[in-house]
Amino acid sequence: MPTIKILNREYQVSCGPGEEQKLFDLAATLDKRLRESEKIFKGANESLLMVLTALILEDQNQDLHNKLEDSINKIEELCKVF
Repeated sequence: MPTIKILNREYQVSCGPGEEQKLFDLAATLDKRLRESEKIFKGANESLLMVLTALILEDQNQDLHNKLEDSINKIEELCKVF
């Protein structure tokens, strides 16, 4: 079981065969985001930092999802023209 490190804590996380590198990459990206959040939310404890970062990531996820839906709708409209 791979061990990842986030905010200087180690976690053992299982993953599918061949997905270890992706897990390490995701953990590194999350760690980077949390460290960026630490600079913004000075003095926030680790738990609050995780929640605030998760909210930021979910907001970005929703924005991307909405843009994707808009793009799909535009493509569908263009396809109706042809």
